[in-house]
Amino acid sequence: MVQKCVEFLDFDLVSGDLKGVSKTTRKVARRALTRGRWKPIRYVAVQGLAIAASVGANKHAFIGTFGGSDPPPAAPSALFREAWALDPALVIRVLCFDWDITFMGHYRGVYEAVFLWIVEPSMDGLPRIVSACEDTFSLRILPQHRDHVMAFFPFPMLRAWREVLLGHFLLDTPFFSNETRPLIGTGLEAWADALLAAQFMRALFDYSSSLSNQFHMYDIIARVWSDEWQDRAKAGVFLAEVGRIRQEVSALAAAELYEYQDGDY
Repeated sequence: MVQKCVEFLDFDLVSGDLKGVSKTTRKVARRALTRGRWKPIRYVAVQGLAIAASVGANKHAFIGTFGGSDPPPAAPSALFREAWALDPALVIRVLCFDWDITFMGHYRGVYEAVFLWIVEPSMDGLPRIVSACEDTFSLRILPQHRDHVMAFFPFPMLRAWREVLLGHFLLDTPFFSNETRPLIGTGLEAWADALLAAQFMRALFDYSSSLSNQFHMYDIIARVWSDEWQDRAKAGVFLAEVGRIRQEVSALAAAELYEYQDGDY
């Protein structure tokens, strides 16, 4: 009976505090993590980085020869896909917090991109990836997570995934082509927090060198992203927050320019 119940508890509880409750709960928690429902998630957390690193060890060779390179190992790939099907949002969080991103000998985000390439091997998967990013993106505001999360999440990771799909490197952010715009909008529509979705846009503008000062594009892209949302109230909240952000960032830029011209730098 305990085993049946544990199968449906949150992964964090099963892999953490539940083990310390009693010998019985420790046993059933271990079973749930190694042979039960949470096996694929634990596999990604514990062994996923090594698998991804073995596939994408040489970023130039891997991305440059995409389509002609050897496929990733079948068994690990199957567990990757099981984990993704079980809980994409949890998987994204695992990539951010359980993979050792202090290992900086790789192109930023490429190992995470290898994982995404295995579970989402075409651009059709972009909405699912974006929708799965909400929980982890929300953690960026917490001091204990800020540097850790934003070291490669989410845009370098998504950019590297796009480069893997294309088979070549991109000069700038790949998120504003005619192909990707509606897909990103579909992914953001699934976010529960429309204000957080607007912050996602702000972070993307900060990341993109070609858009960082293109303040008029905030409203244009926000409308493209939200035009097809079924929940028009959520779309309204999103657009209003994007408008507020546009005013804020443009005012900050104007103030910085004034200080520079006034010789305060």
